[in-house]
Amino acid sequence: RDKLVTGVQTCALPILIIIVFLSLKTFRENSCAFYLLIMSISNLTHLLTSMLTRIVISGFDIDWMLMSVAFCKIRNFSLQYSAVISSTCLCLATIDQYLATCFRPHWQQWSNIKLTRRLALVFIIFWLIDQIPTLIFYEHVLTASNTIVCTIINPIFSKFNMYFNQVFLWTVVSLFLTSLFGILSFYNIKHLAYRTIQIGRAHV
Repeated sequence: RDKLVTGVQTCALPILIIIVFLSLKTFRENSCAFYLLIMSISNLTHLLTSMLTRIVISGFDIDWMLMSVAFCKIRNFSLQYSAVISSTCLCLATIDQYLATCFRPHWQQWSNIKLTRRLALVFIIFWLIDQIPTLIFYEHVLTASNTIVCTIINPIFSKFNMYFNQVFLWTVVSLFLTSLFGILSFYNIKHLAYRTIQIGRAHV
């Protein structure tokens, strides 16, 4: 029961964010808010997929991953796909904020809802293709202790998924981009505030 309550509370935040972004027209037409909306939907999908399985295991002692190969594949696909979409949207939202606060009008033009929707669709399709092997190579495997586990059966994909996807792309590249463009956006905003003060003093 405690885990169920905790799970509901955890899912409440992304649900509220989704409601806010969808209910206000200002957010629906904002490029950064669009990325954050998709990120919130991905986070909610990730939480529900993970939480549902844990609740069934803890509350009813039923592990659907060991009962069904299809669920084993779909659950791992859903977890990884939603995680990478969330990470990608966070990076794109940070880059979009940099473009929106940039001093050059040419760069500011790249921050628009039309381009945002196209980029979001491109990355959604790209990561969908990237995660297709997850549906293929996750299988039931009988261990030496005579127990069944849901794991990757292809060693090459296992290393590719671990080191390239999860460590390099989803962690190193994601942290680097969000940190870099976050700092650049902060610099733009700080410099913009300084220029505003200078202009105000000049008028006085």
